[in-house]
Amino acid sequence: METKKEFTAMDFLTFTVAGNVVVTDPVTGKEFLCFRNPDNTFTDSRDNQQLKAEEIYALVELRIEQAHKMDAEIEARAAQEAAAQQTPPPPPAPSAPSPSGETAPPPPPPTGTASAPKFCGNCGAPLMDGSKFCTKCGTPVG
Repeated sequence: METKKEFTAMDFLTFTVAGNVVVTDPVTGKEFLCFRNPDNTFTDSRDNQQLKAEEIYALVELRIEQAHKMDAEIEARAAQEAAAQQTPPPPPAPSAPSPSGETAPPPPPPTGTASAPKFCGNCGAPLMDGSKFCTKCGTPVG
């Protein structure tokens, strides 16, 4: 089973020698720079917004949460699609009752195809190729 690494904001922050911070957005993977100011605040290179270090950290933590939610949604959709592909087709509808009140056997399979399924003439259960008896009711085949 695969284990996922839990990321923290520090995984997305790189500090330069000059004290600037390179931030990698956890959702988009794009980087942006926050320039360090003399008063130990930072200026976001994208919009010139003044930020404190704690605000940069909180912003990255929020984006990590958003990335987790997006991953969970993607995994849920993939699981739904996989389940939909594995769902067997619905069973055939029961035969209409005959005038005497008994149900009629299912119609015979189309002829001329080697892979057409065979059905029991007594109960209508599908038969395995080469079967001599119905596995559901035991009636001899053929």
